[in-house]
Amino acid sequence: MRTPHASALAGRRLGEGLRELRLRAGLTGYQLSEKIGISQSYVSRMETARCRASPEVVRRWLDATGTSEAEREDLLSLATSLRTTGGRPAAPPGVLGTVGLTEAEERLWLALVDQPPLTLTQVRSLAGAAARAVLSSLEDKGLVVRLAGRPALYTVTAPDAALSSLVQAKEEQLRQVRLLTDEAMRRYRSGGRDRGPEDVVEIVRGSEAVGLRCGQINSAATSQICGLSRPPYLISPELGRFRPLPEGVRLRTVYDASAMESPERMAWIEERVSHGEQARVGNVPVKLQLSDDRVGFIPLHHPATPDAVIVVHSSSLLVAMRTLFELIWVSSVPITAGERAHETSAEHRQLLGYLAAGMTDAATARRLGWHVTTVQRRMRALMAELGVRTRFQAGLQAAKRGWI
Repeated sequence: MRTPHASALAGRRLGEGLRELRLRAGLTGYQLSEKIGISQSYVSRMETARCRASPEVVRRWLDATGTSEAEREDLLSLATSLRTTGGRPAAPPGVLGTVGLTEAEERLWLALVDQPPLTLTQVRSLAGAAARAVLSSLEDKGLVVRLAGRPALYTVTAPDAALSSLVQAKEEQLRQVRLLTDEAMRRYRSGGRDRGPEDVVEIVRGSEAVGLRCGQINSAATSQICGLSRPPYLISPELGRFRPLPEGVRLRTVYDASAMESPERMAWIEERVSHGEQARVGNVPVKLQLSDDRVGFIPLHHPATPDAVIVVHSSSLLVAMRTLFELIWVSSVPITAGERAHETSAEHRQLLGYLAAGMTDAATARRLGWHVTTVQRRMRALMAELGVRTRFQAGLQAAKRGWI
C-alpha cells in the first residue's frame, strides 16, 4: 500500500517525466493542450504534480509526444497506481450504481473530478459521442454544473455535498422499504390462515446461504440478540471481528467453558465484551442464536457444521429455545473485559465462579492472569478457610454464603 509521502514522490516523478517528453517533442504547453484536448493550465498542473493525471489523459500525452515503449509502460503504470486517495485503492467500478448512476455516468464523473472545467468538445474526448447525454444526466443529479460563458464549461460540484444528497435520497427509499416490510409482516401474521410447518421451520443448506441468512436475521434485530456459543468454531478470531450493532440492540452470549481454553478465543471474547457484549461462561450443550422474540437459528447437525442450520420462527419451539437460553444464562458466570481481582473476597468469587462453570485450572489461570500453581494454591487456602476437603464441598459452602 502506497503511503501519502510515497504517492507525492510518485506524482512528482510522473509530472517530471511528462514535462521532459513535451520538451523533447519541441511542444509548448499551449501546443500540447491543443493536440490532446485539455486546457493549457491543466498541462501545467500535471507537470508540477498539482493534480492527479488520469491514465487516459496520460495515454493521449504519450501518443502526442512519440514516447518509447519502455517510457510509455513506466509512466502509464505510475498514472494507474496514483488513482488512489491517501494510499487507499480506488473504489471498485460500478459502486455509484448504488445511488443511481449508470456505468457511463460514473466513468465520466470520476474523470471530471481530476479535470479543470472542460468544454463539451473536451468532454467528448473522455466520454465519446454520448458525452452530451451523459453530461445532461449528471447535471440533473446535481453532480456536474455548467458554467456561464462561451464556450460553455462543465465542472463537477463538490463531491461531498453532491454524493451526500444522493445517499440521503437512497436512505429515504430504504426507510420506505422497511416500513413496507413491517406492514407486510403485520398483514402476514394476521392473515387468518393456518400455519403449516413451512411457516415455523426452514432448513437452510450451503455455507454461503447459511452465512447470508444468519446475517439477515441478526441485522434485522431491533432490541436484542441472544446466543449460546461452544466449539467447534467455524470462524477464526481474526476473521470474526466484532461488528458494532445498531443503537439500542443488546447482545447477550453464554460461552461454553471449553472456549476459554484457547488464549486467542479468550482475547476474541474480551474484545467483544469491550464493545458492549454481555458475556458469561457456563456449560453450553448446543449452539443457538435468537433475534428478538421473532426468529432464531440452531445448527442442523451436532457437532455443528457450517453448511446447514434450522431457522425457527415465532412458535412454541422458539419459546423453548428462549427458555433454554435464559436457564443457562442465570446459571453462568459473568465475564468482564480486562477483569482482574484485587480484594480477597472478589478473588474468591471469581475463582469459585469460573471453576463452578467448568473451567479448568489452566483456563482459570489465563482468565485471571495468574499461574496455574497460584490457582491451585489459592483454591487450597479457600477450602481450608471454608473447612472443607473437596472442591464440590467448597462450591456448596460458597453458595450458602452467597459468594456465587
